[in-house]
Amino acid sequence: FLQHNYLIQPMSPSIHVVMTGQAEGVSGTSAVGPSIQASLSLPSCSVCFDRNTLEDVAYIRKCHYTSKQAVSSTRDRLTEERITHQLSMLRPPPEIRPKGNARLWWTYAIGSVKVLQQNQNYFNHQNTSRERKFQRKGWLGLARLIRLRKEYMALYVSLWNSP
Repeated sequence: FLQHNYLIQPMSPSIHVVMTGQAEGVSGTSAVGPSIQASLSLPSCSVCFDRNTLEDVAYIRKCHYTSKQAVSSTRDRLTEERITHQLSMLRPPPEIRPKGNARLWWTYAIGSVKVLQQNQNYFNHQNTSRERKFQRKGWLGLARLIRLRKEYMALYVSLWNSP
């Protein structure tokens, strides 16, 4: 014998409709139109979820989240590629140093800032998601900031000291 389980157990609602003709006024004229009354009666119902239903809902939720993440990461990757391409088009050739042609490098800096401002929404979104991942408080955060500062200073010095 096969037993079926339903999300909402079967129920039998009932509707009671009463229609009356036109009501006569005191003077014999028709003052009010036809009257219609309706009542709906719903018996109590129960909602039950079995284990299979809950597992199916969890699976669908997981699949939806995974596909949403895949679409988001693809969109982010394409945006990053577009920004990188725009910045590489502005960048002066490697043989030209900042000391050699300061005007060209200032043009590059201003153009880069414009490109980054055009994509500000993307960077704001990235900052909020990265803050959750990489934000460390206390001594670990301080050590990370000191390491990043040392890397930046070394890169800055090498840029100005190169021929």
